[in-house]
Amino acid sequence: MSRELEPKDPSETLDYAIEWSAVLAADGGLSVSTSTWSASDPAGLTLATPTITGTKTIIWASGGVANTDYKVSNTMVTSATARTHQRTIIIPCRDL
Repeated sequence: MSRELEPKDPSETLDYAIEWSAVLAADGGLSVSTSTWSASDPAGLTLATPTITGTKTIIWASGGVANTDYKVSNTMVTSATARTHQRTIIIPCRDL
């Protein structure tokens, strides 16, 4: 599953979050254990400061090249370490 977000300007640093509460509830009320983020090609988007806040995983994105769409994936492992979930968001970078 992927979803496109509002555009960011290359000069902005913005946070993006994925809310996992429905997934965690369906898995039996587990919690987020680990969260890793990655950006696919093209190069240019910088990801920093991954955090977990309750049932949300958060990443800060900066840079990027105008008129480029970046696929950013989040892999989350629950407190039952055999359960891994992944979501992809699309961050459009535009001159705003």
